[in-house]
Amino acid sequence: RIHFERVITTISTKFINLPSSDIDKGIEQTLQQIGEFTGVDRSYVFFLSKEEQTITNTHEWCRAGIQPEKGNLQNLPFTAIPWLMEKILRLENIHIPNVNHLPVEAYVEKQHFQAQNIQSLLVIPLIDHDGLRGFLGLDAVRHLKYWSEDDIALLKIVGEIIINALTRKITEEAVAQNASELAILYRASKNLF
Repeated sequence: RIHFERVITTISTKFINLPSSDIDKGIEQTLQQIGEFTGVDRSYVFFLSKEEQTITNTHEWCRAGIQPEKGNLQNLPFTAIPWLMEKILRLENIHIPNVNHLPVEAYVEKQHFQAQNIQSLLVIPLIDHDGLRGFLGLDAVRHLKYWSEDDIALLKIVGEIIINALTRKITEEAVAQNASELAILYRASKNLF
């Protein structure tokens, strides 16, 4: 736990000074750090589009020899994983130590997970001031994995760091876009007079 807390402190410090243009790279590095530290085979971030009711895998790290799934998981409708999305929308952490023991109502998810050779997984909702924005996920492919309550609590902190960084990036990009548009309008108005 102490080592994990040090990892989180390092991650947090890194994002404080990271320019918004490097946030995506920082997230990929963070996914690798937590993936390697926790002994999983794949870690990732999904973003939700509530208007379109879709989810998109935006960031992913995979251990050597593990098949990346990011390219296959773009703009998926919520209905593609209804049991999982119901829990995520209720802001629940989803801890599945053994995919084979999923309940009958998670049949669709079980098929998806088994197709990706996932044996165990953990999903943590990513929440900012606007509510649910996405989720952080960790997959164990090579072996079964159990996450303790302490592990889950610490991974929630990592999720908060990631969503805060993404929110900052989105805000800074919007401000830059608005400033650019205002500059264009200002130049255009000067030409009129």
